[in-house]
Parts: sequence; structure tokens; C-alpha cells
Amino acid sequence: MCALNNHFSLDVQAASDKGNKRDHNEDMIMIGNTIFRDAKIRLEFDTQSQLTLAVADGMGGQNAGEIASEKVLESLLKFCENLDAGYSESHLRSIFNDWVIGIHDQLMDEGTQNPERFGMGTTLCGLVIYACQFYAMNAGDSRLYRFRKGILEQISNDHSLAAASDDPNIPSNIIVNAIGGGKQAYLDFEDITDRLDSGDVLLICSDGLSDMLSDTDIENILKNGGSAKSLVDAANNAGGKDNISVILATLECSALDED
Repeated sequence: MCALNNHFSLDVQAASDKGNKRDHNEDMIMIGNTIFRDAKIRLEFDTQSQLTLAVADGMGGQNAGEIASEKVLESLLKFCENLDAGYSESHLRSIFNDWVIGIHDQLMDEGTQNPERFGMGTTLCGLVIYACQFYAMNAGDSRLYRFRKGILEQISNDHSLAAASDDPNIPSNIIVNAIGGGKQAYLDFEDITDRLDSGDVLLICSDGLSDMLSDTDIENILKNGGSAKSLVDAANNAGGKDNISVILATLECSALDED
């Protein structure tokens, strides 16, 4: 990883689409202080300041998944905006887990009070950049990958029944952890700074991408210079059975000029 006194930048692009089978998009994407769906953007950030990238894949009937993903990312945005400086890794992990428990309880309460929203929930997967450290976070089966020198590696762990039981015959869309939609939720939160280097591409996606395309398919698209939109298009061409959301972020490090 680049030395911490270096300058970091992220070249970010994102795309989200409802897919071929769904009549609306329940995914949402967050980049910094922007939350959107059905949009494509390209931005650059100076990661000396705090930044969060995230994908939320909503679930539930009567458009409740759309509500859940939006509420969680709106809450995450406010939470991140109010982070103080100087937290240790253990404290940061603790307060993020407290936040997940709190927003999970809010969704559960709302589902109890409103039958049309009963069982609503969302996955959450993303990257938190805080004090020049990079943290992976995940609840559910949306994914965070690292693409380096032509090789794609999954960083996050799927919180699915298939992954938990190591049984590939179990449908991959049965998840055992989500924000809302269950008795409790938890968040994987890990410092991955030492696993990153200049030129790495970080891919955050909903399972609408990873269920339609194998890791090898995704890897080959990225080898050929594929964009967030081209990944979404490939998932649609493969069937597009679910909403598809993709964030691609390329990390660049350069030493600060010395006087």
C-alpha cells in the first residue's frame, strides 16, 4: 500500500439498472454525499478526507425494498458526515456496528407498524475511507472485489445460506444477514489498507451482477477495459434477472512534492 503521507485519489464510476425482469429498481448507490439510482457518474476524490462508497440491494414486497435501501443509505450518509476525527480502528468498528443495529431496528419497527413494509430489508456493501485507511464493510450478499494486474479477487464474504453451509446446490439468493428483514443484523468491518496498492480497481456490486456473471466473466470484462456500464450491460445480456448496481473505483497514489 502507498505510504500514508502520500496523496491518494479515486477515479470513480457507477451505474445502476433495473434489469430485464424487474419493473423497478430497488438498488441504491452512495458515493460520498450523493445517493442515487438509475444514474451514471464519474468523479474524482482526494481521499485525505473521509469518503464512503456503498451499494444497497433492497428486498421486500410493495416496493418496500426500495424504501429500505434508501433509508439505510440516507442514514449511513448522515452517520458518516458526523464522524469525528481520531477514532481507532476498534472504536470505528464498534460505532459502525452500533449504527447497523440501530437502523436495523428502525426498519423492523416500521415493518411491524406498516404491513405493506413487513419484512423489508437491504444488503449493504461498501468501502469507508477514514484517516487515510480503507475499510471494507458488508452485510448480506452484495460484494466487494479487488481487480489487480488482470486478477479479480473477492474481498467481502457472502452472508448467504449457500456460503454458510458450503453447499453450492442451495440457491445463492437465500441470505442469512441483512439490515431489516430478520431478527438481527451484523456488519463485517475490516481494515484492508495493506491489501491495496496504486492502480488497484475496487468493484462494489449487488448480486444482480454476480448472479448473472461468473468471477471469470467479470475479470475478462475488466481486463478489456470494461466500465461500470459495460458490466451492467453484460449482466443484462446474460439475463438481467435482478436489479444491477456497480461501482468501480481506481486507486491512484503519488508522493507529495517535497520542498
